[in-house]
Amino acid sequence: GSGGSKRRDRENQDGILGGPAPVSPPSPAGARLPGHVCMEVESQTRRRVQAMQGGQAQAKERVLRQLLGLVCAPHPQLHPNYGPGP
Repeated sequence: GSGGSKRRDRENQDGILGGPAPVSPPSPAGARLPGHVCMEVESQTRRRVQAMQGGQAQAKERVLRQLLGLVCAPHPQLHPNYGPGP
């Protein structure tokens, strides 16, 4: 019944059945990056993001040129499977 459920809840709170979830200790103060290192990491990250965005923009331009070339300069041709009927 419900009495067993309440007992289990109380036992879990008391740590008898597995106890509370482990808590990670706080980071020591020395684990923080010095200001100049943090600024350098941010600068490198910013450069990498800009390079990725530039590469994406170049690829986008190339794809758009190819697509427009296919759409705007069609070459009339028959599909290889098209042929006279039986």
